[in-house]
Amino acid sequence: MGTGTVDLGSAPALAWMTVLLDASIKGAVILLIAGALSGLLRRTSAATRHLVWLLAVASLIALPVLSLALPAWRLPILPQKLAAVEPVT
Repeated sequence: MGTGTVDLGSAPALAWMTVLLDASIKGAVILLIAGALSGLLRRTSAATRHLVWLLAVASLIALPVLSLALPAWRLPILPQKLAAVEPVT
């Protein structure tokens, strides 16, 4: 019987964690942009603001498919030696 823990040192688990982290960051950015646009468009019609949120939600739905189909952008946020993940033994 398993202990309920996930070995993050294994390649498939690390790959899934990377995909999930990447999608959640992109999704948060999409929602932040939609919120900012909605705030800037507060004096426009409700239909325009609704369109902004509709496009944001549609982008969130299309995000996993587009992430697999399009090439990845890798931005070096952390220094290389800090970004390296070593398996816990």
